[in-house]
Amino acid sequence: MSRRLWRFLLLAACAVPFQAGAAGEWVPVVEERFDTTASLSRWEVIQGEWSLTTDGLRRHGRDAQAVIQLRQPVAAGAVRVEFEAKSDEPGDLSLILGTERGTLANALFCGFGSRGNTASVLSVSKQELASAKDGVLVPGHWHRLAVTREGGRATLEVDGRRILDAPEPAAGLAGAQIAFYFWNSGVVRSVRVLQRAPAATASRQDASDGAGWAVTPVVLYVSPRGNDAWSGGHADPMPDVSDGPLATIEAARDRLRAIKKERGLAGGATVWLRGGVYALGAPLVFKSEDSGAVYYADGSLRRGVDRWGLPHTTLFYLDAPVRYAAYPGEVPVISGGRRLSGWRTETVNGRTAWVTELPDVKAGDWEFRQLFVNNQRRVRPRLPKTGFYWMEDVPGLSLPALWGASSQDAFICREGDVQAWRNLADAEVVALHYWIEERFPLAAFDAATRRVELGRISRAPLSDDFHDRFAKYHVDNVFEALTEPGEWYLDRPAGVLYYLPLPGEHPERTVVVAPRLLQLVVMDGDPEGGSFVDNVHFEGIEFRNTDWRHPGEDGTPAPRKAAHPLGSEPRGRYAAAGQAANDVSGIVSLYGARGCVLEDCRIANGGWYGVDLGPGCVENRIVGCELTDLGAGGVRINGADISDPAVLRTGGNRITDNHIHACGRVFHSAVGVLSMLADRNVISHNHIHDLYYTGISVGWRWGYAESLVRDNIVEKNHIHDIGQGWLSDMGGIYTLGVQPGTVLRGNVIHDIVKSSYGGWAIYLDEGSSHIIVENNICYRASENLFNLHYGRENIVRNNIFALGGDGLVSYARIEENMGFTLERNILATAGKPLFLAAFGPGARRIVSDLNVFWDVSGQEPIADYTGFYRPSGDTLGLAVWRALGHDRHSVVADPKFRDLAAFDFALAPDSPALALGFRPIDTSDVGPRPRTGKKEEP
Repeated sequence: MSRRLWRFLLLAACAVPFQAGAAGEWVPVVEERFDTTASLSRWEVIQGEWSLTTDGLRRHGRDAQAVIQLRQPVAAGAVRVEFEAKSDEPGDLSLILGTERGTLANALFCGFGSRGNTASVLSVSKQELASAKDGVLVPGHWHRLAVTREGGRATLEVDGRRILDAPEPAAGLAGAQIAFYFWNSGVVRSVRVLQRAPAATASRQDASDGAGWAVTPVVLYVSPRGNDAWSGGHADPMPDVSDGPLATIEAARDRLRAIKKERGLAGGATVWLRGGVYALGAPLVFKSEDSGAVYYADGSLRRGVDRWGLPHTTLFYLDAPVRYAAYPGEVPVISGGRRLSGWRTETVNGRTAWVTELPDVKAGDWEFRQLFVNNQRRVRPRLPKTGFYWMEDVPGLSLPALWGASSQDAFICREGDVQAWRNLADAEVVALHYWIEERFPLAAFDAATRRVELGRISRAPLSDDFHDRFAKYHVDNVFEALTEPGEWYLDRPAGVLYYLPLPGEHPERTVVVAPRLLQLVVMDGDPEGGSFVDNVHFEGIEFRNTDWRHPGEDGTPAPRKAAHPLGSEPRGRYAAAGQAANDVSGIVSLYGARGCVLEDCRIANGGWYGVDLGPGCVENRIVGCELTDLGAGGVRINGADISDPAVLRTGGNRITDNHIHACGRVFHSAVGVLSMLADRNVISHNHIHDLYYTGISVGWRWGYAESLVRDNIVEKNHIHDIGQGWLSDMGGIYTLGVQPGTVLRGNVIHDIVKSSYGGWAIYLDEGSSHIIVENNICYRASENLFNLHYGRENIVRNNIFALGGDGLVSYARIEENMGFTLERNILATAGKPLFLAAFGPGARRIVSDLNVFWDVSGQEPIADYTGFYRPSGDTLGLAVWRALGHDRHSVVADPKFRDLAAFDFALAPDSPALALGFRPIDTSDVGPRPRTGKKEEP
């Protein structure tokens, strides 16, 4: 079935209610049940305190009214709202159909009060229209209420019986701001909003009143052979060159704005991009006026299937987006770079170099820090060529140093490591320590004292992690080190670029591109102003050739963040972020975007994160994309904190079936997928590898403080070759803080290599609590397979942990909390302890049972090594371990893997793990799933 036919059928289906109802019947546009797993993403708290409990959405406190409201109004027309509610004590509960956001002015109240003789009242601006005082409502009891506003009248039904019927005021209501109002306590359990289905129509273009919907999308074409003066209505130029495609994406965007203003885009639009390079002079910016069609303006629910036939839920949108899509069989490239030419050859440092003059660089109008040759990254010359130098001393810093002893801006180098090189201020000192990289401009060097002055201050003390020595580093961008093929150097003051070609490269057959931009696409909504970028899709497009800067450097953009300072640490004069390169924005940046999609795209040759989902980003999808050769990570997600406006919260995004690799090329501490202050995200079926810090990170609250982070799902990802010995304290999957409902399941994680400590497959860091870790296969990490720093009431079940470098399971901090339950897992080791750190009375607390233990060396497994990070410690055998109350029903036995040496963990039918209730782990669908479904033809 073609996409166009599918859209036609879907539009037709949405024009009638469920169960194939006819036009004119009630169509459900919102169906929501509040419970402990629900969220308030569609609702905004206007006043008062609310929480989600087991029985519903509960109002707290007694001293003021409370109002919670849908973020967007329901379109004009007949409206019916059905809800289940109760008032636990004397007080009022009302449904408000209002016209002014966040106020009670000009509102139609339909609800009940439970004071005295129970009553039901309809009123407008406190003018009573009708009332019933017949005791139909009882405090503390659930009631089903239905409010209908239609044809100039308003009715109220209670438990299936019509109680009131009254005329609506002559002024009427043009739209409906739906809200619930409580005085004192009350609970709402479910809400259902319905509207009359519009009359059937096949071609109506004027959708301004929400009653009719176009079924034929607008179609435009863009081509490198186009002309922005043409109509854009043809895929190729006309033979007489009188018309044809547009030349730029900006022109197509602006043309759609004009069409939308004139007659709307209810059927959506498709902009077909012909193959070729679209070099941008500035990022493409999309505002709310560039949004696709929104069938229900209140954020209603549509259920359907994704491209693999699996069910999913999409909020807000009919399948009528504004699409910017690759023309079938062609590859459009959106580039932030400029192709360089005019090469000559010179001898540089004894090597043959290509050389070209760049007058705008010499004039100070352009500078670049990356270079791409035939779509491959080339490197700046560094010293030493491999490995690192070591700082001899750091003035004012005593060893060993703790994390807080930061803000150094100088060090003493060893003899000969640093010299008075050409363009010294353009060289960079790159220090790798702890879990971050620090990039310092080299400000000055005193050869007599060997003192190196740095142009930024350190985020962490310039020591080698927690060791009793100073930090390691290398120096990047040194002209005198330009000696190896594939290296390049920009002499910025002279405006001259040098490149040492690889064997077989020739100037006339080689594409050399230098970046001019940091970002390529910016979705620029205004959530606090009530406008969003809705339903804009990018499909099959390549995004290439962007540069890097420290966030905020020279006025360059940093991530858009919410008001709360914990949303993202400002870099300021620091040489690094505190963790995960969290302050680095995205090449594609979204702010206040809903229902937007990147599908089958490729983001490569960039300097920052590939995609940044900022505050107010809800229900977006990044699916089937490749994100590679990036300065930072693949995807960054971050929204509002508790104290920020609710409209800035971020959640419900899906990062699925992507290939994220070769990242962290500049900001080595960047993460494959970084989800910070966000909830309900699904990060699944991705292949993530070749990074220097962490594969997937979820959470952004250290310790047990209250957080909005919850209900995130991390499943079926293949994560490997992480760390690579560059940094410490990382995990294949890493979590922070209390986050109930978060689940890590079905992932395959291996080859996690630390620098000096902390190379874990699954790492639950500070305060990680109420997290389920299940059905994962973890093997070959340089430290342990599972580590809890500290936290409470986590569940670790039905996992396979095999062949950890130092051990299998560790727990760092002693607390009174029960850290985790470890049940029905298989722990296979090769002479290393099953558990690291002391467990038992007065030590770390866990519940462990029904596990299978096996030491492939044939010896009895070591249950507990009490030394942990210390070089020596006591070991406990299983008998002592069991005497402490652990693993009384666990067994020591060969789990009978199919081939452990080949890391094939399929179990034989007679595996002892199965007898203990272990469920076999299916890995057949781990990583990106096969792509199916036919793309729409133009």
